[in-house]
Amino acid sequence: MRFSSSRSAPVLGVAALLVLSGCSEDAADLIDQDAAALADALTSGDFGGVEMRSGGVAELVDGVENLRGPLDDLSPEITVGEIELDEPEEESPQPPTADVQLHHSWDLEPLGVEDEAWEYETAATFIYSEDAESWQLDAGTEVIYPSYGGYETVGLNTVAAERGRIMDDAGTAMVYERDVLRIGIDKTQLGEGTPDEDTQRAAAEELAELVGIDAEEYAESVLAHGDEAFVEAIVHRRDSDAVTAAELEAIPGAVAHEDQMPLAESSDFAPLLLGRVGPVTADHLEEDPTLLAGDMVGMGGLQSVHDERLRGAPGISIEMDGQEVFSLDAEAGEDLETSLDPRMQDLAQELVDDQDVT
Repeated sequence: MRFSSSRSAPVLGVAALLVLSGCSEDAADLIDQDAAALADALTSGDFGGVEMRSGGVAELVDGVENLRGPLDDLSPEITVGEIELDEPEEESPQPPTADVQLHHSWDLEPLGVEDEAWEYETAATFIYSEDAESWQLDAGTEVIYPSYGGYETVGLNTVAAERGRIMDDAGTAMVYERDVLRIGIDKTQLGEGTPDEDTQRAAAEELAELVGIDAEEYAESVLAHGDEAFVEAIVHRRDSDAVTAAELEAIPGAVAHEDQMPLAESSDFAPLLLGRVGPVTADHLEEDPTLLAGDMVGMGGLQSVHDERLRGAPGISIEMDGQEVFSLDAEAGEDLETSLDPRMQDLAQELVDDQDVT
C-alpha cells in the first residue's frame, strides 16, 4: 500500500497513521519530526539529532563543511517538502519507508545581491525500525547536494558589476571607465623558485621610489603577500608618461597590468566633489558585510555618498571541481545625474590656480 502526501496540510498526519497500521501509532507523526531534524542538521552541520541506518555521521558532517567552507558567510535555509510514505503488505519482510523531499535555498544577500538565491532539491530516504520504533536515515552525501560526493573542490567567484557613470548638467558622462595601468610587483617574476626577503624588499623599494610612494610601507606589503601574488603599488592613466616601460623593465618583478577604472577627464577636475574609487579597507569590510576583500568602493565625494547606487550588484559563480553549478550575471550600477557644468568648473579651477597664496 502506498500513500503520497504533502506534509504542509495538518490533516495529512492523521491519514498517514491509517496507512502505517503495522507500526507504532505515532510513526507518521515521527517522520515529520525526523525530516525536520534532518533539515536542521543539514543547515547547522550537527547531525546529533538524526538516527542513521547506514553510512556514517562523519561523512555527512565533513560533506556539509566541505560545501559551506568556501561559501564565506552564506548559509542555506532548508525546508521539508513532500513526504511519501510506503508500507509494504502485511506479510512482507520489507520495512516501511519514507521518501522526503528537501528544498535548499542559499540567500545571496551577504554577497551584495538582493532578492536572489541559489536553490536546488535533494531527497532522503528514511526506513522505519519496528524494534527501535523510530525512523532511521538511509542516505549519503547526495542529501546535501545532488550527486555530491562530499569531497569535491567548491569555489565561489564574484565578478564586479560595471560601475555607474557620473553625469554633468547636459547628461554627458564626466566620470566613467577609462583605461589605466596597475603598476606593481609580480612575485612570480622575481626569479626561479621562491624569492628571498632581501630580493623582494629590494625590488619593492626600487619601484616605490620610482612611482613616489612610501618605500618601507610598500616593501612590507609585498613581503606579506603570497609567493604568487601581484602586489599593486599605484595606478596610472593609460596615457600617462610618468613611468616608462623601460623604467619598469629595469626593476625585477615590476609589471604594469592594463585595466579600467572610473575617472574624470583629468585628475584635477573637481576631485573633492567627485571623489574616487579604490579597494575596500578594513573599515569598509566592518561597516558593510556585503563587501568582500578586493571589491572597489567609492572614497570621498559623490562616489562615496552614492556608492551603493553606483556600484551595482556583483555577478556570482559557484563551481564544483571546476564545473559551474550556479551563476548569476552582474547588475550594472546606475548613472548619477548632477547639475555640474564642466565648463564653469574648469573656469573656477583656473581662478583658484591663478591665486597668489604667498
